[in-house]
Amino acid sequence: MRRLMTWATAAVLPALVVSALSVGCSGDNKTDTGGGPAKDSVKEKKDDKDKGGKKKKEPLASTGTGTLKGRVTLAGDKPDIAGLNAKITKAIDEYKDKKDCLEAPEHEKDEQVWRIGQNNGVENVFVWLAPPAGKYFKVDMDKPTWPKEVELKQPHCAFLPHAFVLFPGTELPEAKSSGQKFVITNDAKFLHNTNWTGGDANPNENKAVPAGSKITAELKPDSSPVHFKCNVHGWMSAVARVFDHPYATVTDKDGNFEIKDAPAGAELNVIVWHEEGGFGSTGKDGKKLTLEAGKDTKEDFTVSAAK
Repeated sequence: MRRLMTWATAAVLPALVVSALSVGCSGDNKTDTGGGPAKDSVKEKKDDKDKGGKKKKEPLASTGTGTLKGRVTLAGDKPDIAGLNAKITKAIDEYKDKKDCLEAPEHEKDEQVWRIGQNNGVENVFVWLAPPAGKYFKVDMDKPTWPKEVELKQPHCAFLPHAFVLFPGTELPEAKSSGQKFVITNDAKFLHNTNWTGGDANPNENKAVPAGSKITAELKPDSSPVHFKCNVHGWMSAVARVFDHPYATVTDKDGNFEIKDAPAGAELNVIVWHEEGGFGSTGKDGKKLTLEAGKDTKEDFTVSAAK
């Protein structure tokens, strides 16, 4: 009889263990495993989700358009621009065909990353708007406010412009081209190559650009910047950011910027970023602001050269 009871107990124990494990992995477990909501949670309509099961974003409502303008200045100590320029001069001097590079105007032979203008204004700082969480910018493709073509030139031994924005198209509510072309031109008398590296959306590509020729490149919107270099002339560099909306720009030689025709009457985030200074006084998440329809809104920001 005792042997029968032992067998019966042994038979029941596995079932109890399985039952206990099932309870531990049920919807009653508070740990978020990233697998989505439990079956017993509040149900959402299928139309409220995209194909990936995530809640759909909604278009940002606005009351017209406004303009954001201002300046980005340097906070703290200046970088060693003289030292950086000396490195460029040495690199050009050691290049076998340096005469081709030395034909360039002075601004092409200077350090490109840190450009400090009047009253500490910083050139080549990216400034852009971002919608709040769960929203997206609805762009009217029939009323373009963006350039039809963006050209990255290589006239001597520098990329021009050094920093620029691209708007190839929207992703929401559906993928749609803006019609903008991105062209890389070698208007020098000698060979260049263009080697770029971005995030997951823009993996590494390296293309030769013979003298007097041009190529067309297709980049996609992504949160990661795209860095360009020329392996023939190792000191050459450029940087771009690729957006799914046209509300982005780069500061001029004195740190001034302007974003026109941006959504007004709704809370937005403005973000500034420099390729070495990183996210400036706005931080990565940006500074909240609301533009007024038909008016200019002025906001100034800073970036720092401190590591």
